[in-house]
Amino acid sequence: MGPRIYGVVCAMLLVASATAATDPLAVQNLTVLETGQYRAGEINMPVEICPKFRPTVRQVTNWLRQAREVDKMKYYAEGTWSGCRAVGELTLRDGSRHRWYLDAGGIAMIEQEGGALRYFIGEALIL
Repeated sequence: MGPRIYGVVCAMLLVASATAATDPLAVQNLTVLETGQYRAGEINMPVEICPKFRPTVRQVTNWLRQAREVDKMKYYAEGTWSGCRAVGELTLRDGSRHRWYLDAGGIAMIEQEGGALRYFIGEALIL
């Protein structure tokens, strides 16, 4: 491969990488199915606080846009669980449907069709 073609290929990879980092999920549609759930976690908010965790479609969408995708090890090593979570579904631009789980502590998991999981860490959400 000549130096000119190599440079073009590198530029294309950089653009693809930047695009993937800014919109890792390419979300077309998102719904919130359940909010205010309590699930034991690291911080364990008092059970009575969790019903106040009611993120909207807009809040979840914005959170996912700002979150960074991490591997499973980093998710469990660096993630913060509040015990308060919301659950919903999303559809990607390719038409695939997935379930998401968002914890108020600032972590999320996306369950893809077929059961594969993607992990995300971001800012904690205010209750």
